[in-house]
Amino acid sequence: MGSFMNVLEERKTKGMTDSIGETIVVENNVLDKYEQGRKVLETLNKTPQSKPAPDFGAFAPPHRCLFQRASICGHFRK
Repeated sequence: MGSFMNVLEERKTKGMTDSIGETIVVENNVLDKYEQGRKVLETLNKTPQSKPAPDFGAFAPPHRCLFQRASICGHFRK
């Protein structure tokens, strides 16, 4: 980020200005984010990505509250 800021400052001192490009439109209305991620990995890696087995998270402990807030929930503060 520092290098980018240096380039911007250097361009500014030389009187160089850039026009603002078109605003991007992102339509991310995917219902299944896991499936979307699996397909993206297949594209990037050029290898098939297996789908998780049904009920793959059935035996995982309930850590969902760790991701709901910036602080750790009361369940894990003991």
